[in-house]
Amino acid sequence: MIMMQWDPVALAWPAAIVFGVAAGTDFVDGMLARRWNQVSDLGKLLDPLADKLLVLGPLMCLLPLGRVSPWLAFLVLGRELVVSTLRTVAMGRGVVMAARRLGKQKTLFQMFGLGFLIVGRPVGPMDWSIRPDLGAVGGVLLWVGAILAVISAVDYFSALFRRGGDGGPTAPSSVDNASGMSTVSAPSRE
Repeated sequence: MIMMQWDPVALAWPAAIVFGVAAGTDFVDGMLARRWNQVSDLGKLLDPLADKLLVLGPLMCLLPLGRVSPWLAFLVLGRELVVSTLRTVAMGRGVVMAARRLGKQKTLFQMFGLGFLIVGRPVGPMDWSIRPDLGAVGGVLLWVGAILAVISAVDYFSALFRRGGDGGPTAPSSVDNASGMSTVSAPSRE
């Protein structure tokens, strides 16, 4: 992505392929973890962090190329900071907040949108007067992802506070399947 700063046209497809492979391995990793019942509290924390890096890195690289609105980047970055802070507070109270369905859908829209934005307008030895503007498609997908991001942030807040108001643990190592959060024993503060 960083190399696109020097030649955004020639390096668009290689960057899109690298991004696509990274996004694909993230999807396969999560699918296999669930299928083989290898879901852990550490994975619940690290997978959303990897998703954030996979979305925010390319998003920031696309800003100077003019392919992403600064307002959109600010909205996405702000949401990620708020939800990460909420997860940190919850973890301090012994609650591990796994990614929720709406958050996963948001990430899916963002990743597809970024992939199209990386490519932008395709170039090559073809009559491109009828070419699709993949950058425009990516922009729409990214805005849909941003709307889902705001809705999912509200969803995370409400899920945490439905657990009892302060988000504190209710029982050691319990799992609330409705909220996707698990409670672990909080460390002693003595």
